[in-house]
Amino acid sequence: HGNAFPHLKNNLLPPMDQAVAGLVSDLDDRGLLDSTMIVMAGEFGRTPKVFGLPQHYELPGRDHWGAVQSVFFAGGGVRGGTVIGASDKIGGHPKEAKQTPETMAATIYDVLG
Repeated sequence: HGNAFPHLKNNLLPPMDQAVAGLVSDLDDRGLLDSTMIVMAGEFGRTPKVFGLPQHYELPGRDHWGAVQSVFFAGGGVRGGTVIGASDKIGGHPKEAKQTPETMAATIYDVLG
């Protein structure tokens, strides 16, 4: 919750970025990307406002937030380079094309046939 930004930037995101890019590239190089769907999602997003808890964390952070989050799809017949939906200006609530767990599952099931 706190100290999250340096930890994400310096420790968590670079290896994840490399791993996902490598997986997508490898599947594409082998002709398997169209028949393989990659989905990355969590069970919640993070609060739109950064908060500080100086008694617990040196740097500020964000708490759990269920109203808005991001999901990554690649391959499996899903059109690439597409963003579906948008949040309000502070990232607090859906603004357009609200998606739900049910619409995410429907997309996956549709690709599965």
